[in-house]
Amino acid sequence: MEYVSNFSSIIPVLVDYFSLAKAGPYHPLQVRNDLKLSKSFWRVGMKAFVYPEGSEGRKALESVGVSVVTESAVRLDNGKLLLNSLFLKKEPEGG
Repeated sequence: MEYVSNFSSIIPVLVDYFSLAKAGPYHPLQVRNDLKLSKSFWRVGMKAFVYPEGSEGRKALESVGVSVVTESAVRLDNGKLLLNSLFLKKEPEGG
């Protein structure tokens, strides 16, 4: 179980990143590169803790005004669904 919990550390990293970010859309690749995270760490952490609806990561991101928005969905030849998402940082209320 410790293996999985290491990937959950992506949540506070994202919250810190977006708490300082300006309002607007952010592509996941841009965020991953800005944070200098490995592709494998990003992929596992996001799939397990951020992308699922109602996940701990989505709730934490909502606390800093960020939502995960599905930009498009593509069905692959193997039957899997590939979702392309963006992070959308909202303007602060009253700002």
